[in-house]
Amino acid sequence: MSRKKILIVPAEEPVVKKGNGTWHRLVAVKKYLSEHDVDVLVLSGGIYALGQTSPASAAMHNWLIRQAIKNDFELHEQKVIEENQSRDTYENIIFSLSLVDASLNEDNIIVLSERSHLRRIRYMMKKIYNLRIQELPVDYKKWLGRLKERALYFYTKIDPKYQGPLALYNKLVLRRTK
Repeated sequence: MSRKKILIVPAEEPVVKKGNGTWHRLVAVKKYLSEHDVDVLVLSGGIYALGQTSPASAAMHNWLIRQAIKNDFELHEQKVIEENQSRDTYENIIFSLSLVDASLNEDNIIVLSERSHLRRIRYMMKKIYNLRIQELPVDYKKWLGRLKERALYFYTKIDPKYQGPLALYNKLVLRRTK
């Protein structure tokens, strides 16, 4: 197996709107890719909100394409993979890694997300894969958002199947609406 450098970016919201979490993450992706090369860029996010009609990963990909067209930012389409099934952080990890053909080690897995969200991702990667990751933190959450992430982190530590309240809600509601 190859040792590809993989950048994983989970969505926060199902749409990209200036100022929201997904937008902040994509601005950081754009900056990172203008300074570094990766072999694979995984945009992770499925349909997980009521009224959502297309995967978050597609919205993320479209935003990056628009940015590449109007700026000097270069996006190599063959390197982009849309992971469009995940509904929560646990599924972001599982489904994203299932799409890449690479040996998994701390030298080649990079995750870009909000700093407090990375804490939960780090914990899950260690528990599920016994794997450390390189982290690219993006700071944009106010104190209330960080507090919510901290609560979710502690809930994740006592939830052996990583099916926290938000994940269960999303799965039950979306199952009824399909």
